Amino acid sequence: MSPTHSASVPGCRICGASKTIRSHILPRALMKDLSGKDPHLHEVTENRNGTKFLQSGPIDDQILCLAHEQQTQAADRYGIEFCRRVIAEVPQNGARAQVKNSNPDLLVRFACLNIWRYCVSKYGPGIEKLGPYGKQLQAAVFDEIHDLPLLFLSRNHLKMDSETESTMAIAPFPVRLGDVRCWLFSVSGVQFYLKLDKRPLPGENEGFAANGADPVTLLQLDSMLTQNVPILRRMLANMVARRKTTK
Repeated sequence: MSPTHSASVPGCRICGASKTIRSHILPRALMKDLSGKDPHLHEVTENRNGTKFLQSGPIDDQILCLAHEQQTQAADRYGIEFCRRVIAEVPQNGARAQVKNSNPDLLVRFACLNIWRYCVSKYGPGIEKLGPYGKQLQAAVFDEIHDLPLLFLSRNHLKMDSETESTMAIAPFPVRLGDVRCWLFSVSGVQFYLKLDKRPLPGENEGFAANGADPVTLLQLDSMLTQNVPILRRMLANMVARRKTTK
């Protein structure tokens, strides 16, 4: 497969085809699950005051042609089913849970897809932010390579206050967990940590990878208020801030 098409030139990021279609940066079905009966989702960011209303999450119509968008559907479908299974079957207590994962490779490809799709989209930092791992993520999704990065999962329990559960999705961003560097995103309360480099894991993390695991171990995080999470605290402050206007 040819290298990733330049983001500076309009067209499919894989093949360069000029005709592209709408791609949901995070799966539309999971975004609809988050909004429930509300007709809109509320998008907030670190670098913009106020709230933007979206019907089904962020969309970019300049990153994939129809053929390559269709190639992402199997991973998206499996990831959607997995997240819904967690919500339906895993109680919100205990330190760990075991979740059925009949196709471990496809779950890893789902994580690769969402991080790649965000980075190459108009919302992301650009494929360059992934360094040499950008091609690895692309190959995991579109070439179906078998040398996949390590994936770890947890379930967060975020609350707006002591009584109200917070339902949100968090777009991918790089994070360091001790000595481990990952890309992290969260949707439907499931957090996906993708470790791209080949450095060895600290011993306490061995055995928790989703790769090849059925069932897979899901670490249950303690309940936490959104205002106590630094990145979310900044976003929530922007959500209520008034836009500055100039005359």
